[in-house]
Amino acid sequence: MFFELLKEESRAYNLAYFQKDSKSFAKTRLLYGIGGLLIGAMLWWVMQSFSYLLAIPIGFIIGYKFPYYDVLVKKAAADKLNMYAFPEFLGSFIALIPSTGNVYQTLVAALPYTKEPLRSALQQLIENVWLDNKREHYMAFAEYVGTSEANMIMDTIYQFSEFGRKKESLQELGNFAQELEKNAQSEMITKKMNDMEYLGYLPIFLSILFILAFVGVMLVEFFAPIMNAF
Repeated sequence: MFFELLKEESRAYNLAYFQKDSKSFAKTRLLYGIGGLLIGAMLWWVMQSFSYLLAIPIGFIIGYKFPYYDVLVKKAAADKLNMYAFPEFLGSFIALIPSTGNVYQTLVAALPYTKEPLRSALQQLIENVWLDNKREHYMAFAEYVGTSEANMIMDTIYQFSEFGRKKESLQELGNFAQELEKNAQSEMITKKMNDMEYLGYLPIFLSILFILAFVGVMLVEFFAPIMNAF
């Protein structure tokens, strides 16, 4: 998340994920940046020290980055929820399809058993399929989940909707759903272990940041009399 916050390489994708307009988002960022700039300027005015001029650009940067940081936090939370919600949805789909008749009715029947935020995406899929049973609707749902497994599974479900389901294919899909749920649990355990490892580097990073800030203040204090002389 830290490097994405700096580089913003996936900004367009993340904004599209939450259906955010890029122009409106840019305006929001600018307003937050101006707010941070004003807070930095107020801090400099209160302290009446040349070294606190650094608070002005720093305040702008923090304010400008904050809306995208909020998007990244929400995206990480959605990915975490979908990691568990998609295998559960798939399990419900497989359990319900023998008694519901067709794929569309099964999707509708699985909706109450699907957790948010995946439930909203499933609702959109149901509405799209009701209007026109196109493969692209199923793949859009898979893209929302964001895994290669989801692409394969939703393509299989689309094939069921067009050509009917086979007992062997349905059984394979059920086995895959169980394996997917196990993998999700394993990935969650691994992620928690990695998060704990990253937390170990946090004090080092903060120490380096503090040293750089201290050096910056000292340099400003050193050159302030020289600049005032001119």
